[in-house]
Order: sequence, then structure tokens, then C-alpha cells
Amino acid sequence: MPICGATVEEANDRAGRIIIHMTEASGRSTLLYNASAQAEDVRCYSSVDFLVIVPVNANVDLTTSNGEIRMQGVEATVNAETSNGVISIDELP
Repeated sequence: MPICGATVEEANDRAGRIIIHMTEASGRSTLLYNASAQAEDVRCYSSVDFLVIVPVNANVDLTTSNGEIRMQGVEATVNAETSNGVISIDELP
């Protein structure tokens, strides 16, 4: 999660104000970062990356409006969609 600030304290303050929503229902987990819901300085000087680890046989639906989707070692059904970014799937090393 890259965050910028004129000082370490300012960067830490912005990091502490990032809003991320997580919901779970019916065996489905959803993580949401909505840039427009963030304070202007947080939105302009930070970004968010999610690292999600699931069983290799779990079906996965991934959507992003502005970013890359990278998957590794997935052996089940994958639905991945991005409006602006690369989608890559790699086997485990």
C-alpha cells in the first residue's frame, strides 16, 4: 500500500484514514476500496493492493475498475474483469 506524505507522521495519518469494507455472506467474501469515498488527500497520495489467499480449488470472481489482477496456482473456475489493467494467471513455482 504505497502512501506518500511530507513526513512519516503525515503518511501514517493517511494510511490510518483509508476506508476498506469487507463483507461475508453465503460463503462469499467481498473486499471493497472505493476511491471516491476517501478523503481527497488519501485518494491523491495513496493506493491499495489486496493479497487474497484462497484454497487452490476455490472458485474466484475478481473485479477491479482500475488495476491489475494477478493470480497464481488457481485450479478452479476463475472470472476476472478489469476496465483498465492486465490480468495474469501463473502456475505455482
